[in-house]
Amino acid sequence: MNKLRDRVAEAVQSRGYTDHKGSQYIDLPFPIPVSDHEYIRIKRERRVSIVADLEAAERITRARGYEIYRRAFPPVPTLDADELYVLLQEGELTEEDMDQIMVQKESFAFRGLTS
Repeated sequence: MNKLRDRVAEAVQSRGYTDHKGSQYIDLPFPIPVSDHEYIRIKRERRVSIVADLEAAERITRARGYEIYRRAFPPVPTLDADELYVLLQEGELTEEDMDQIMVQKESFAFRGLTS
């Protein structure tokens, strides 16, 4: 199944088109009936999520002092992403800091589309 997915992904990337949100499409040469639907194109849907860059968060909060670092990194070394936003609201971190810490992660998913 992964081989099929990879071949379809390659076809969509090389011969398809991209919409304004970054999702990719390829029109099928003929409708493909599946159950009570006819699929006319395949969509490789772009999905983006925000993840924290732990190295950037540690570097930035350490530079702001021990108290700031300990709030973002409690003694059990896990990043408290919610606390980063509190620190931003309090002015302890800047938008530029947050842009370095909270980075986008992109993924794609296929969806069959009917007319």
